[in-house]
Amino acid sequence: MVQYGVVNACLFAAESVLGPIAADQRLGGAGPWGLANAAMGAGLVASGLLMVRWQPRRILLAGNVGVLLFALPAVALAGAAPLPVLAWAMFASGTGGTLFGVCWMIALQQEIPAEKFSRVAAYDWCGSVALAPIGTAVAGPLAGGLGLDGALWACAAVMTLLSLVVLAVPEVRRLARTSGAAATPASAGATPAAVPSGVPHVAA
Repeated sequence: MVQYGVVNACLFAAESVLGPIAADQRLGGAGPWGLANAAMGAGLVASGLLMVRWQPRRILLAGNVGVLLFALPAVALAGAAPLPVLAWAMFASGTGGTLFGVCWMIALQQEIPAEKFSRVAAYDWCGSVALAPIGTAVAGPLAGGLGLDGALWACAAVMTLLSLVVLAVPEVRRLARTSGAAATPASAGATPAAVPSGVPHVAA
């Protein structure tokens, strides 16, 4: 949850504040930035269709590999990549968002007893988005101090580093989907937490 709270803060900073500025200065404004965001949406949908069929055995390993993809748009923006490259980066980030969202919700419903699921999911969601306003608030001062590219590189570095730290935890890499994961404990009486709100800012 701490990892994803910070990742979300960096995502909001990069894609809600710094990204539009970079697009305005280098890509031609709102039109190209809108196309890039449409590519992210396509990635979210494409990954969703994939997850209908694909059932990764190590769910947190697969999900956190998806989180690694979140840094790609910030890297593309910081490197002044042309629109096609940025669009592919946004598409990849979108696929990572759905990949993580599905795997994380499976892990929650598999590991958390039904009678505790709603409370755990609520804390999880709150912690995941709590730092997002801080991310948007500090994006401007960060760009003022490091420059636009420096701020974007910083966001990408933090997202990547935190994802690698989490992947270094053996329990994360080893958590496997159980044979009865489709019939989860939560499905008997608990309501799953809400997931993504437009960009891959799902709870964790």
